[in-house]
Amino acid sequence: MLLLKDVQRLKNASLVFITVLKNHRKTYLIGMGAVLMTNLGEVSQAHLIGQLLDVLNHKNSFFGTYYSLSRENDFLFLAVLYTFIHLLMYIGRVGWRWFLGRQTSKSHTWLREIIWDWSRLLPIGTFKQRWTKGHWMNLSSSDTNETKMLFGFVLVGLFDAIFLGGLALISLFKIDYRMSLACFLFFVGMPFFVRWLTDLEVKYYKRGQKFLDQFNELVGHSVETIRLQRLTSTGEKWTQQLLLSAKRVRDSRYKTISTSLLFIPVMSVTKILSYLVLFLWGVGRVRDGHLSVGEFVTFQGLVVLIEGPFSELGFVLSDVRRALSSLERIHNFTQEPMDLALNQRPELPLGNHNVDNVIVELKNLSYQYYDADEVLFKNIDLQLRPGDRLGIKGKIGSGKTTLLELIAGLKGDYLGEVSLFDHDLKKFSQKQLREVISLVGQRPFIFSGTIKSNICLDRDYSEEEIWQSLELAQMANDVRGMAQGLDTTIGEWGINLSGGQKQRLTLTRSLIRRPKILLLDDCLSAVDAVTEEKILSGLNGQLLGQCIVWVAHRDSTLKYCHNVWEFDRGTS
Repeated sequence: MLLLKDVQRLKNASLVFITVLKNHRKTYLIGMGAVLMTNLGEVSQAHLIGQLLDVLNHKNSFFGTYYSLSRENDFLFLAVLYTFIHLLMYIGRVGWRWFLGRQTSKSHTWLREIIWDWSRLLPIGTFKQRWTKGHWMNLSSSDTNETKMLFGFVLVGLFDAIFLGGLALISLFKIDYRMSLACFLFFVGMPFFVRWLTDLEVKYYKRGQKFLDQFNELVGHSVETIRLQRLTSTGEKWTQQLLLSAKRVRDSRYKTISTSLLFIPVMSVTKILSYLVLFLWGVGRVRDGHLSVGEFVTFQGLVVLIEGPFSELGFVLSDVRRALSSLERIHNFTQEPMDLALNQRPELPLGNHNVDNVIVELKNLSYQYYDADEVLFKNIDLQLRPGDRLGIKGKIGSGKTTLLELIAGLKGDYLGEVSLFDHDLKKFSQKQLREVISLVGQRPFIFSGTIKSNICLDRDYSEEEIWQSLELAQMANDVRGMAQGLDTTIGEWGINLSGGQKQRLTLTRSLIRRPKILLLDDCLSAVDAVTEEKILSGLNGQLLGQCIVWVAHRDSTLKYCHNVWEFDRGTS
């Protein structure tokens, strides 16, 4: 399709769409030809049926007066030709499904890759202010689902309306142009009606997408605060808010769909009026000898054919405008300014990692949130070497998590120096940092998918590597007890896992990457004491060359640490 950098350079969604068509013009031209082949076959079959009737009624011969065969041979030839055209139509349908239909699923994958690629380069503040989790989820699901049709089946409908409508109109005018004009007189005002209706539908659709953004965001907050809701007995209020938000989404979707369905009654009335003209005038022209029975049947068949494109055109234009609206949202997302610290940078040499070398060094490190009156911590000096075990404990809000995020390179607005392998941490790309440092947070994040996909994410690991990491995190027995093992599906946020299982699964995700620096932010708080001891002793015994920093509230969690820091707000 297109690379992310190409999408960024384009000014709007329409240009993105046109550029994709140009880049894959060979595929779309073949698909367009397949639609045209199908439409030619449909129009030809309508003519052949009329010819068959006229041959049977001795009105004429398919080969004309001077080259006429017997009626039986004419009939046999037309029947064989009808079958052959039907075969060509089958090939055409397979062709447009293969070349155009497949573009729908391909574009869906491409759109999600675009969103994912750009999401990795945006600052965290972007997702807190403009593109919250609700917006992002709607963008990567509803908007991509709507947009994908634009690159495949919507084009099929558009080509079908143009080719079939054009071919049928030409054929109708060749048979009887007066009756054709009379039949389609009622369609004159249709373009204006279609424009008005699609404007209204797109208006409701855009409003519905905003409501869906808000609903997704509200659902996320509701799940995150479920424990607090139980403690404060506010679950009923959250339920009311969710129901109200869901109702807004439902009502907006209902308005969008009901507006789109207005095409059907209007087109039905237009069809009925066209049929009245056809039968009231057409039967008389057959009786007067201006039309043969075969021509009348052909005319009727072509009118039936052309109704499809006329009806379809309204829905196609509606789909195009909705899809372009969603594509515009995706395009706007790719225009968000990136965080330069997340941009791809050349890899820096990491040097020799023997036990005497310092791998992480903090010098005079201080941090203060931009909206806070006090410094969170100040003037911290620290050196970490391979195999070191550092424990950190302290009160809530004292800055323990923030310190780990600084070491991991997730925050860059600090004072002082943070060095990794004798290089300024800010000079590393996030890709290289994630190869070296792994942070397991307090709140485990689980995707909707299989156990295996949650562990591997964007990488390929052997089952042996997966099971080794599961054993180290004391999660192997839990997975073996599940019905489908590694292929067991878990819901969004790990809804069908216990708190301890979620934590151990996210720990497995970090361990399998074998980071040189492992940062554990109170990530075993929901694990029982016996299991915790097995995990801690395993980490201490098997990760001998890796530096581990543990943040915990329980002293037992820090028993294997060489040094333990007591953190308090304003620590220096």
